[in-house]
Amino acid sequence: MPMRLAEIAGLFPEVPVQSRGSSTMESLGINPKKYLCMGIVLSLLAFIVVLTACLLAGLEHFLGISLLGLAASLALLLALPEAEARKRAAAVESEMPFFLRSAGMLMEMGIPFEKAVHQAAEGPMKRETEKIARSAGNGMSMQNALSSFASSLDSLAVKRAVSQLVSAYEIGSSGREMQKIGNELLDLEKHRFRQYASKSALLGLVFIISSAVLPTFFLVYAVIGRYVFGAALGEPEIALGLLAVFPAMSAMILAVSKAIVPASSLSAKTALKPYIALPGILLIAGTLVEWLQVPAMLLAFLVSGHFLYRDYAKEKKAEEIEAVLPDALFSVSGLPKSTPPERLFRVIENGGFGKLSVEAGASRRQLENNVKLETALDDLWQRNQSPLLRRAALMIKQMFRTNSLDRLSMLAEDIIGCFQMQRERSQVFSMQKYTLVFGALLVPVIMKTALSLLESMGSLIDEASVAGAVEFSYSVVPSYLIIYAMISSVAIADAEGKGSSAAIYFLLLAVAGLAAFHFISF
Repeated sequence: MPMRLAEIAGLFPEVPVQSRGSSTMESLGINPKKYLCMGIVLSLLAFIVVLTACLLAGLEHFLGISLLGLAASLALLLALPEAEARKRAAAVESEMPFFLRSAGMLMEMGIPFEKAVHQAAEGPMKRETEKIARSAGNGMSMQNALSSFASSLDSLAVKRAVSQLVSAYEIGSSGREMQKIGNELLDLEKHRFRQYASKSALLGLVFIISSAVLPTFFLVYAVIGRYVFGAALGEPEIALGLLAVFPAMSAMILAVSKAIVPASSLSAKTALKPYIALPGILLIAGTLVEWLQVPAMLLAFLVSGHFLYRDYAKEKKAEEIEAVLPDALFSVSGLPKSTPPERLFRVIENGGFGKLSVEAGASRRQLENNVKLETALDDLWQRNQSPLLRRAALMIKQMFRTNSLDRLSMLAEDIIGCFQMQRERSQVFSMQKYTLVFGALLVPVIMKTALSLLESMGSLIDEASVAGAVEFSYSVVPSYLIIYAMISSVAIADAEGKGSSAAIYFLLLAVAGLAAFHFISF
C-alpha cells in the first residue's frame, strides 16, 4: 500500500469501530480507526461516481451496479494493509538468508553485533534494522526491539532468524550459527521455487487460452453471431475487444503469475520503462495506416536498436564482472593478512579477469593517488551498478579494517551460492518463457485459421456484412499481435532481470507473429 494513502488516512477522524485488520494496520504504523473512516468516505465517493455514470449511460440496474462499486471499493481499501503486510514480510524473508550470512561473516571478523547487523543489512532489511536501532536508542532493550520486529511480521522463517539474532546478542556467540541458519533459509527458498514451477505451468496454459482461444471465439461470435445467436457486434466492439479487453486479461494473468512468485533477494528488479512501448506504438500505427507501414517499421527497428544498445552494454558489463568475481576473490584469498589494498587490486588487474581487471586497475590507480579505500570501493560498485559487487566491496572494506583477508574465500563461496539461486530461478521461469515465445507463433496461426474459415462461410452465405467484418478483423489482428509481443517481451525481460532484452524480444516476437499471420495460408 502506498504510504501516501496512509498519510491521507491521518487527516480523517476516528470512527468508534474496530476492524478485523486492526493489528495489521498498527504493525504498519497506521491508525486503524482513521483508516476505516477514510475507506468509508472514499467508497461513498466511488458510489456517487458510479451512480452518476450509470444514470448518464441510461443503465437499468444503476442502483445495484453502484452498490457493487461501493462494496468493491471498501473491500479493496480494507485489503490493502493486509497485502502490504504480506509484501513486507515476503521482502524481509527473502533478504534474511543473505543478511544472516553477511552478518555472521562480519561477526567472525570481530565486528560488534550492532555494527555487523547494520552493515550487513540491504534493501528491506536496512529499513527494518534502522527501526530496530531507533527503538533501542529510545530506551528499549535490543532483545525487545528484535522481538517486536519479529512479532510485527507473519513469517515463521523471520521469527526463527530473529531468535538466532537474540541468542547471538545475549550470549555473544560467533557468527557461524547465523551463517548456518542463513544456509537453511536458502534451501527453503529453493524448495519454494520448485513448488512454484507447477503453478507457473498452469498459469502458462491459462495465458494461452486468454490470448489465443478466447479472442478466436470472440471473432467467430462477432462475425457470424447475428446468424447463430441473433446478436451482432460492430467494428468498434471488435476493435475494443482485441486491442483492449483481451490484452488486459493477458497482462493481468502475467501480473498474477509474478505476484505468486516466491520472494527472493535475487528477484528481477526490472523497471517498466516507458520507451519499451514506443516501438509497439509505431508498428500498430503502421498496421492501421497503410502509408505508414514501411516508415513505422523502420523507425521501430531504429528505436529498439538504440535502446537495446544503450542498456545492453551496461548490463552485459555488470554480468561479465559478476561472472568472474568469485575466481578473482579466490585468486587473492591466499595473500597475507597484512597485504595492502593496492597489491590486492594489482593481483586482480593482472589476473586476466576481463572487465573486472580493468575496473581493478582503475581502483588501484585511485589508491595510489591517495584516495581512501572506502571511497575507491564505493566508486567501484557504483560505476558498474552490480549488487554482488556492492556486497563484495562492503566485505572487503571490513576485511581490511579487521585484518581478515583470509576470509575472502568465504566471500567467494557466498557469491557462488548466489549464482546457484539465480540458476534455480532461471529454471523455474524457463517454462513460462518458452510458453510466451511459442504463443507468438500459435496465436497468429489460430486466428488466421479462424478468419480463413469465416471468410469461406461468408462466401457461402453471400452476406456483405460477414465479408466486411472479416476484412475489418484482418486489419485489426496485426495490431493485436504487436500488443501480444509487447506484453510478452516485457514479461520475459522482467523474469530474466534484464531490461535491455525487452527490445530484442519484442522485435523477434512481433516479426515472427506478423510473418506467421501474413504468410501462412490455409
